[in-house]
Amino acid sequence: MTTTTFEHDRIIKYYEKSWYDYRGVWMDKRNRAMHYGFWDERTRNHSDSLLRMNQELAAHAQITRGTRILDAGCGVGGSSMWLAETFGAQVVGITLCSFQVDKARRYAAERGLSELLTFEVSDFCDTGFAADSFDFVWAQESVCYARDKADFLRESHRLLRPGGRIAVEDGFRTSRDLPENAETLLMDWADAWAFPDLDTFDEFRTAAESVGFQDVAIRDIREQTLRSARRLHRAARVFRGPSHLITAAGWRAPEAHRNLIGASLQWPILRQGLGTIALVSARKQ
Repeated sequence: MTTTTFEHDRIIKYYEKSWYDYRGVWMDKRNRAMHYGFWDERTRNHSDSLLRMNQELAAHAQITRGTRILDAGCGVGGSSMWLAETFGAQVVGITLCSFQVDKARRYAAERGLSELLTFEVSDFCDTGFAADSFDFVWAQESVCYARDKADFLRESHRLLRPGGRIAVEDGFRTSRDLPENAETLLMDWADAWAFPDLDTFDEFRTAAESVGFQDVAIRDIREQTLRSARRLHRAARVFRGPSHLITAAGWRAPEAHRNLIGASLQWPILRQGLGTIALVSARKQ
């Protein structure tokens, strides 16, 4: 089942209303990132962890220089800019949110990257772009918003040239048969962050192979993201009480408050292994 217009509107509103949370607590001018960080012995701080995640995903998917990349769910263009600067890539970033497109274009211009980057409002399950027009489809914590992940995979397969690859970093559930209390916890997280559900590894692999992808490689990186998850949890613990009061008073959007609720919920889910974060690549023959 495809993602509905209602779901699109809900996603757009979530990101519009929680923008100041992302800007204030998570991203900086260096990365403009809206995804988890990757922590290992090479990671020095939070800002560095966000760029390290880009590096790990690029290595996992074997991104090469001078290619054309679709950034599917590009946010405000942080990863698109990193891909252009690191690989000299021509990147087309797409998002449902027009305000994100405006910010991404401004940020790209500030960094002198406008000739390499294009940003548009589009649905990554139905882009309207020509077939066989990209070398890579890059998606960081965006595929979770597709109700049926096969819709994203099918469109990505159509868009990729022969030999092209997907590069996905996203959340996954560890089982389709979680205990009832764990299932409730996971779905409350999904509701707070406006995504419908997460796939298991097996479900995503099966969907990828069913649309024609080969060499599906999944790398579980839960351990490397726990410090990011804990950072989100701690921020939510500090701000959730005041946020509740000013939301009740009508001075803060409910979507922004739910963002904090989601930040609280993701920590026990990842810490207990009910969900995980993974890197995925797959190749079009």
